[in-house]
Amino acid sequence: MYFIMNFWEKYRKGIELRCTENRYAKNDVSYWRDKLFAITMSYILPLTLIAIIPGIFMGLLVGSIAIVIFDIAVLVLLILIIAPTDLPVIWRKRIFCFIAYSSGVFLLFFIDDSGPGLLYLLAVSIFFILIFHSRNAFISFYVNLFVCLLVGVFIKFNLIPYETTVQVEGFEIEHWIAVSANLLFLSAVFSFLIPKLFFGLEASLDKQIELGNKLKVNQESLSASVKKLEQKNEELEQFAYVASHDLQEPLRMVSGFVSKLEQRYNDKLDDKGRQYISLAVGGCKRMKNIIIDLLDFSRTGITDKEIELFDVQMVVNDIIGSHQNLIEEKKALIKTNQLPQIYSYRLLITQVLQNLISNALKYSKKDEVPIVEISCEKTPEYWKFKVQDNGIGIEEEYFSKIFVLFQRLHDKDEYSGTGIGLAIVKKAIESMGGEVCLESEENKGTTFYFTIPVIEKG
Repeated sequence: MYFIMNFWEKYRKGIELRCTENRYAKNDVSYWRDKLFAITMSYILPLTLIAIIPGIFMGLLVGSIAIVIFDIAVLVLLILIIAPTDLPVIWRKRIFCFIAYSSGVFLLFFIDDSGPGLLYLLAVSIFFILIFHSRNAFISFYVNLFVCLLVGVFIKFNLIPYETTVQVEGFEIEHWIAVSANLLFLSAVFSFLIPKLFFGLEASLDKQIELGNKLKVNQESLSASVKKLEQKNEELEQFAYVASHDLQEPLRMVSGFVSKLEQRYNDKLDDKGRQYISLAVGGCKRMKNIIIDLLDFSRTGITDKEIELFDVQMVVNDIIGSHQNLIEEKKALIKTNQLPQIYSYRLLITQVLQNLISNALKYSKKDEVPIVEISCEKTPEYWKFKVQDNGIGIEEEYFSKIFVLFQRLHDKDEYSGTGIGLAIVKKAIESMGGEVCLESEENKGTTFYFTIPVIEKG
């Protein structure tokens, strides 16, 4: 069985190699015309051998030289079609159609002029329309018209040898006109309708090709833009890193000298002078915090590091440890609900939770114990996190503004900060392919929701 299947596969591929042209793509109708021809030839040849070889022996047995010659000619031409020569595919198709039409005429003349020959010619006409270009569709109609006229002439002038034709008694030219008209009518219909189908298909494919070419151009343009953007991001990251260090140095110097001025000349300064020095030192500290936060923001979303499996609960525990003094000072409660192990970007998740927890502690009510609840649930596609607090809340009109860089809703003297934390949260979550939103009501607390895609460990 394996030998037979292997032989058939090689045979089929050999036929396809000779009966199709490599210049057509799969989105070209001509490719499928050739494909149909190749598939037909792969099945026609063995079936024809089964029919012709016994026919040759029967022709020799009954002494019908015409049948023998015809069968041998068909066999030779079929072998020529599938022979590994430089014969173009178009000529292989023409030879096959010549054989098919000749067989139809043979059936008309030597078997029955009103029987299977007409059906055979109709089938050949349809196949002709399918394997040749649509502009050649009506050639099959003209061939059938010529055959019908030729047979009509033979019948009219009684030129068909009676000994070699099975004729119905009383069959006249009127009968032939009646039966052949059906063939010509159907040939004309198919010659008109089938090309219409192909015209629509070709138009659709041409449109697809045009859209594909535009898409390819757009993809190339997009790839070039992405490459430039990546290069700009790298340059921006380097700039932010260098700038942060270069800016912090003069700030440290200014802060240091101002502190020394305060120490050395404190007894000579009045209250106004001490206030100015305090403002200068505080300004330096805030500027330093802004630079550090800007550096964090510029690096947020850089996910070139390997993703890893980690415990979110351990991440939250580390964040709680880093805020221990503030938590103890405010007697805050941090509640977690079975936080899972996930396979994702640990650094980015840490940045998000760090900023959300820090904000929840910072914007708490002065007369109420801060309570922060953190939970997580899994959907088929996303991890959905929830960070809820009972703080001062946010008015709905500011929901979109709080994620903007440097956007602050409170005076710096009332609540410290640089206005970068939530911008970092949004950038980090979106860089992981997630989303962030919130629910809040003034004086009743805020709930942040964010999602990140579930990544299966490979």
